[in-house]
Amino acid sequence: MNARCGLTAVQDEFDGQMIHFEHHYGDTFEIPETAQRSEWYDVTSHPHVRFDGLNPVIGALNCLAAGAEYRERVLARLEETGGLSPVEITGYYELTPDQVSISATYRLVDPGPMLMLQASLLIYEDNVYWCCGAGGNDTWQHVTRRIHDEEITFADVNDEVTVTATIPIDPEWDPGELHMIAYLQETETKEIIQGHIVMPLAASTPEIEHRASTRIDAVTPNPFRSSALVSFKISSTDASEPVLLQVFDPSGRRVADLFDGNLAPGPHVVRWDRASPGGDRRGSGLYFVRLSTRQGTHSARLVGLN
Repeated sequence: MNARCGLTAVQDEFDGQMIHFEHHYGDTFEIPETAQRSEWYDVTSHPHVRFDGLNPVIGALNCLAAGAEYRERVLARLEETGGLSPVEITGYYELTPDQVSISATYRLVDPGPMLMLQASLLIYEDNVYWCCGAGGNDTWQHVTRRIHDEEITFADVNDEVTVTATIPIDPEWDPGELHMIAYLQETETKEIIQGHIVMPLAASTPEIEHRASTRIDAVTPNPFRSSALVSFKISSTDASEPVLLQVFDPSGRRVADLFDGNLAPGPHVVRWDRASPGGDRRGSGLYFVRLSTRQGTHSARLVGLN
């Protein structure tokens, strides 16, 4: 949990410069591709975090320490590369209720050649419910669902290679929470050369809806210092719905009750100013806000800073 908390803080700071996904191994989210990655990276303990496939950070003392370590790795990598890559990636995906078709074009923009490369198309899912993980966590983000790999090479500048894959939608996935990534990696050094968030082809996904309409939409700001706003939506055919909104720490201990009552269907916003039921202000660290209704529960992470 400390690693995820630290990664969340770094992701927010370097948004647009960092793509974050999580390979699971040894739990319910393990798939053959992530098991193969675990062996390839020689993972012997968790958490095991890599930046651009290099320099593993193993273990996480606490959220702030992990975030500081990860931030140093990102800054060092940006300084090393200048934030530039010799490869450009473009692409799109088309999503239907039954399958997702992904296409990505990799183009060499520097003089070549470049050999021993692996082009990957990855699907990950946010807001995946599974009870109960470490620290009582029941909602998971950036969960790797499928990876399609192809070996490619470039002979010289402006060479292009297009990689495509059509992947069936598992009935357990929520299509509205799926995200697609294309990235390029050197197979010998394991260095990730470039990554790209693949966007949907225009007008290809309007019929895809979230299966769970009652949900937490956002927590802002996150990380936060004095207070955070929890935005959520209630979907119900009734005039009102019983709603319980609470905050828990990583051990599963309840630290705040934000709302307990009935709400009409539609969007709502509640503020948390770190106050506990006893009136004390909670300190910095990782927290989970949980929305409970008759339709089930939905959780989101938030990080408090000093």
